[in-house]
Amino acid sequence: MADAILVLNAGSSSVKFSVFLAQAGALELLLRGQIEALFTQPRFEAKDPDGNKLEAKTWPDGTQLGHAGALDHLVEYLRAECGEHELRAVGHRVVHGGMAYSAPVRTDAAVVATLEQFVPLAPLHQPNNLAPIRILLERQPTLPQVACFDTAFHSTQPALAQSFALPAEITDRGVKRYGFHGLSYEYIASMLPGVDARAAAGRTVVLHLGNGSSMCALQGCRSIASTMGFTAVDGLMMGTRCGAIDPGVILYLIDELGMDARAIEKLIYQQSGLLGVSGISSDMRTLLASDEPRAKLARHSRAPREPAIEAVEHAHHRRQTDHQPEHLRRCRTSDQNGHQRHEHRPDRRHDVGRSEPRVRMLPDHGSEIVSPWVPHQNVHACRMRRERSG
Repeated sequence: MADAILVLNAGSSSVKFSVFLAQAGALELLLRGQIEALFTQPRFEAKDPDGNKLEAKTWPDGTQLGHAGALDHLVEYLRAECGEHELRAVGHRVVHGGMAYSAPVRTDAAVVATLEQFVPLAPLHQPNNLAPIRILLERQPTLPQVACFDTAFHSTQPALAQSFALPAEITDRGVKRYGFHGLSYEYIASMLPGVDARAAAGRTVVLHLGNGSSMCALQGCRSIASTMGFTAVDGLMMGTRCGAIDPGVILYLIDELGMDARAIEKLIYQQSGLLGVSGISSDMRTLLASDEPRAKLARHSRAPREPAIEAVEHAHHRRQTDHQPEHLRRCRTSDQNGHQRHEHRPDRRHDVGRSEPRVRMLPDHGSEIVSPWVPHQNVHACRMRRERSG
């Protein structure tokens, strides 16, 4: 018999889970899976560490299983599958810890009450993250539960990166950039030294791409900036979320269209992004298979994410080379007769002195893409060199 730890990631319509065994001071994955479509046609699936299907179940169309029903089925399955192991604790992904929590915390009724205050900051996620915590507190109050926060990883950002240009009486109330997807970025930061030590020690731009998407700038594997801010609707265009938007648009919606706060909330969280632009779907796979012009527009609206990184690197390179002396922006070579000549070369960001940009998929994290942002001292337009004939 070994001690087991259950990890839950509860969303609006799904519950993802993993079970780990604590053995010899290490955690070993036993199984993982999910229950999705909780309110339409629920589907349960469990797999072993190699991805082999262990169990599957589908409920009739229209079944309202909900989070409580999903937990009931999961607990029943785990008792049958893992009966020889003892469940010692449950870990939960919670999107928003606000200013109250910047590290994992053991939950109780008081902690849950505090976390409920952040529901307006993450209305799509926070209520669903808290649902299984409440259920387990009621049913198994002595079972330890620990909440881990997406916002915590970004607490290392400098004050300037966290601040809005607003009066102090507003920012002092906690209106600042928190950043999200922190658990994903924290995992990548922990794995990056073994994948690319140079990127881990330097500056790296990391992308989390899925129905929710964001970018994070790391320096020495610590978060220094993120595209998401006060809420998880900011930054990149997403499946149903609009991403960054001119605040004047919100004022226009209120003044000219008569929309109230709840209508705007529904618009920017649930009716925008890929779904809003295409009018078809929030699923990129559906849009890729469609010939509709609006589907193409939606695809292209989201496509320029990697070029955005190139633009950042290009702008950074130009700042470094534009102020160099003329002789450092020219390349000295020699022709076949040994006569020296000078020539201007165009922007050669991939010349010697830096490695080629890399986009790397990390194991088991297919939606996370890593591209090193090379330190400026390694960026050169060209190198000075002399070639001798013979």
